[in-house]
Formats: sequence, C-alpha cells, structure tokens
Amino acid sequence: MASLNQDSNQEKSIIFLHIPKASGSTLHNIIERQYSSKVIYSIDGLNVIDSTNKFKNLPEEQRQRIKVLKGHMSFGLHEYLPQPSTYITMLRDPVDRVISHYYYVIRNPQHRLHKQVKDNKITLQEYVSNGITTEVNNSQTRILAAVNKSKVGFDEITGKALEKAKQNLETHFSVIGITEKFDETLILLKKIFDWKTPFYVRENVTKNRQPKENIPQETLEIIQRYNQLDIQLYQYAQHQLKQQISQYSGNFERELTAFKLMNQQYGNIYPLYRSVMRKFKTFTSK
Repeated sequence: MASLNQDSNQEKSIIFLHIPKASGSTLHNIIERQYSSKVIYSIDGLNVIDSTNKFKNLPEEQRQRIKVLKGHMSFGLHEYLPQPSTYITMLRDPVDRVISHYYYVIRNPQHRLHKQVKDNKITLQEYVSNGITTEVNNSQTRILAAVNKSKVGFDEITGKALEKAKQNLETHFSVIGITEKFDETLILLKKIFDWKTPFYVRENVTKNRQPKENIPQETLEIIQRYNQLDIQLYQYAQHQLKQQISQYSGNFERELTAFKLMNQQYGNIYPLYRSVMRKFKTFTSK
C-alpha cells in the first residue's frame, strides 16, 4: 500500500477511480465538499472516452494544477499528471454489484444496453451468462488491471489480470475502500488526507432492485462463476482495509462510532435543507 503518512499524502494529487455501482456517486459529492472546484477535474460518466482524451490533452500547466482527478476510468491516468499522485477507490461485493448493475440498466433509459435488455426481456441470469457485456464479468479486476476490453472479451480474462490489479493496488493506492464498510473507509480517508468530517446521504441508489437473498441460487452461482477474479480481489481489498484500520488502534473505533451517530442526524436534516434550497432557487429565479 502507498504510504499512510498524512503530510506525504496531502502533498499529492488524488485520483478517485470510480468503479460503477460501488457507492462512487456518494463519494464524489463528499470529495467536492473537500476541495475547490477550480482544482477538480471530473471525467464525464456519459462520455468517458472523449472526456478522458480531453484530460490527457490539457496543457501540462493545467494538469499540474489538478488536485483531484475523479470519475469512471481504468487505472493509469496518473501517468498524465506531472505532479506526484495517489489513487483511492471503492470495491463492492461482486455478486451484489452485478445485481445492482443489472437493475440500474433496467431503470435507466440512458444506459446503452437499456433498450436491448428491456425489449428482449433479458433476465438477470441471461444478462450475466450471454456475454452481452464485460461489465458483469470480473469488471473490477478489469478496471484496476487496466485490461483493454477490445482485446480481452467476455470470459477471456485470466489470473494474470488479478495479480496485476493487486500489484497496482499495493503500489499506487492510499485507500482501497469497501462499499460494505463505507463509513470505515470515510474515516480512513479523513485521517489520511485531513478531510473535514465527511457527512453524507446515499446518492444514486439503485431503486426497485431485488436483494441478494431474493435471487435464485442458480443465478447467484452463475454470477459467482463469471466473477471469480473479482471475488478474490474483493477478499484482498477487505484484508487491506482491515490492516490499515488496525494501525489506528482504539482511536479509530471511537471516531467511527461518533461519526455514525452524527451522520444519522445529518441524514435527518439534509432533506429539509435541500427542500428549502430548492424553494429558494425557484423564488429567486422568478
């Protein structure tokens, strides 16, 4: 893992590698409250290729001013930052992530596969097993190993990619978060990067999805079959997060408990604040 030294990490630019359907939207909003918009470059999630190329082609002096680069991307964009940088990311239980991804496609007409899945009434099991997309086939490993999807198709990825993903995480990442340990991840980020307390409410939660316990066992086994590398990578990330947290001893648990209590209150107040601000904007725009 990259250094946990706070001073060292605060001097580096942060690259938030957003893995789809892994609580990234919530973390985006938290990051945007920590840094000025003038020093953030966000990859456009609806136009990733063009947005990434635009970043790569920025003049060096502009790239040098970037303190945060974030969005959907594969590993490797640190090579285009002239200044020292470090990565952060969030991984999610692979089976749960695939289920969430499928229902996200179902309810999101903007997704490139929405029409195909809806018109053909493709089930979750069919969606995973028919090779329609590599997004449900060890996708987290593919992203973190920078696997070229045009060269490595569905069910063609090998254990070498897993080892590369682990190597990249070990060498270039300061924090490897876990969606299921979101609060723990936030406290770790706060400590390492000296963030203000990162209160939040969940963003972009997939609605109308079936919980894992309601999915037929046969379907779950098929998801597991096509995501064996991601399952191993997730287990590795769990271990790494636990190791990092252990370095802070009992102080971490006390801070985590206090944060959970305060964030619950924040969650109660935030909807009211948002409603007031929406009415205020409507009033001032008249």
